Amino acid sequence: MGSQIHDVDSLQTDADGVAGAAGAAAPDSGLSNAAALPPDAASPQQWLNRAALYEILALGLRLPTPELAEALVSGELADALAEIGTANQLDDGILGAAVSVLDSYRDGSTDALFHKLRTCYTGLLVGAPEPAVSPYAGVWWARAQGVEPLLFVNKRSMDIERFMRNVGIGQAEGRNEPLDHIATMLEFLQYTALVLAGAAEQPAAASTAPATGDAATAAGADGAATTAAKADGAAATASVATEQYVTATAAAEADIKTAVLPALITPETPSRFITDFLADWALQFSTGITEKTEEPLYIAVASVLAEL
Repeated sequence: MGSQIHDVDSLQTDADGVAGAAGAAAPDSGLSNAAALPPDAASPQQWLNRAALYEILALGLRLPTPELAEALVSGELADALAEIGTANQLDDGILGAAVSVLDSYRDGSTDALFHKLRTCYTGLLVGAPEPAVSPYAGVWWARAQGVEPLLFVNKRSMDIERFMRNVGIGQAEGRNEPLDHIATMLEFLQYTALVLAGAAEQPAAASTAPATGDAATAAGADGAATTAAKADGAAATASVATEQYVTATAAAEADIKTAVLPALITPETPSRFITDFLADWALQFSTGITEKTEEPLYIAVASVLAEL
């Protein structure tokens, strides 16, 4: 039987997922404020709303794609943020400002915007020899400790990987990408919210056994699709998180690392993850973004992230 460690390689979201998230959001979220996670007794819709918000933030902090540029030019991303931000009770002023700057992209050139965003992203979050603002939690932790900020091998990076693996999320064999990238961390939070909403299965939903190099099977891919109404009122099947972790097909091709039975994802999981690994640097990261760029996408994402 295959390992239940899900493959983090397919975490990346796309514009279709954002559209689905917008359809899934409901204004009556019941949340007292944006910073508060849904309570233990939260409804599935509350968790779906939160998952959709994490998806948008992660999308904005990943390497830009033509699909992202199209979502900005068409206004889809601005509209999704407006609806999802309202559902999560983001501050009206901050949300309105973020939506307004995203609206500045409407009706522009998709191709020109794609290349512009790629250039901006590279200088801002990749850099040569280093980014203007590091997207890695371990780098921020190392700087705070006064030690050399090495990727992968510092204590914070390893703690994040251990936390993810403990609830069934692991790196695919052959991949060599830090799991403490801000976008990956947001996608992890998105996945935990989907599990708590009942829209994705627990990684530990079935018995596990060490992967042997044969095809590993992952559960829960079909659960990530939810049926929601589109903005125009027409019923449609919307995926809150497109390509969430591994689809059944991707799992059949992946060689997942050996793992013991993961712990269940509970309402405490995202709360602990934020407290232990995001709260101490996310605000500094957001501030750094606003100081180092004037690109509307990153200004909008940074302002919303700072609220969380």
